[in-house]
Amino acid sequence: AHELSEAFGTSPELWMNLDSVYRLRETEVERGAIRERRRIFDYAPIRDMQRRGWIKKVDDLATLTAELRRFFRVPSLDQAPPQVANARASIESESGKLTTEQTAWCYRALQLATGMQAERFSRKALDACVRGLRMLLDEPEQVRQVPKVLAASGIRFVIVEHLPRTRIDGAALWLNDRSPVVALSMRYDRIDCFWHTLCHELSHIRNRDGTMLDVDLIDEGKIQPSAKSEVEARANRESGAMLVPPDELDNFILRVKPYYHKSRISGFARRQHVHPGIVAGQLQHR
Repeated sequence: AHELSEAFGTSPELWMNLDSVYRLRETEVERGAIRERRRIFDYAPIRDMQRRGWIKKVDDLATLTAELRRFFRVPSLDQAPPQVANARASIESESGKLTTEQTAWCYRALQLATGMQAERFSRKALDACVRGLRMLLDEPEQVRQVPKVLAASGIRFVIVEHLPRTRIDGAALWLNDRSPVVALSMRYDRIDCFWHTLCHELSHIRNRDGTMLDVDLIDEGKIQPSAKSEVEARANRESGAMLVPPDELDNFILRVKPYYHKSRISGFARRQHVHPGIVAGQLQHR
């Protein structure tokens, strides 16, 4: 720059600036590729989806774009994935908007449910389903019968492990107006959490609440009941009633409180034909 400035009678800064402009133009193509990669990785939790096998492990941007378009069923990544659920029961989800991780989880649940067979769904079939589920509450091994009972009533049942930072417990989704789906994450691997979440989602289906994603449903005390919507409060009440008749639980509490010995809980559970863990879970919630 100094030599050129001496030769042409200009300043060294002129040549340094020209050199900077040239170098920036040379790297413009590379910057564009980085910008496009960032846009794609902001669109969905790519690495988590690849680790789970939801999309192929590829680095080529064109192939990765095609994989995301297929998964989310969109013609272009310029279009956001259609929202398939309303987020509920989470302080972080008060806007009703799903995060990219939550959206991917819902799409995976629907993807799995699409290939499943189920009978015709109706309100009458759902009532029969609840009666059938009541027969399975006393032994953990009976849980294996749940998919069959639900399918016989027209409800598809899937389990999809939650993605990091989603805190999803379950969802009531619809493939169409006649094909409900119950999806659970098993975030808390406990008998009371399983049955409460399952019945909570069945309540959403019974009341035709639409597609509902339940985040922090099993909140372990992090969210006060007042923070939940009336729809969620109703689903919680109906879920509890499906498992243990409220008047029976009220009478048990009046007779036993304030100390709930294991033998008392087990005896009450036997009379109600439910697992003691379900009773303990409801007492903990109360």
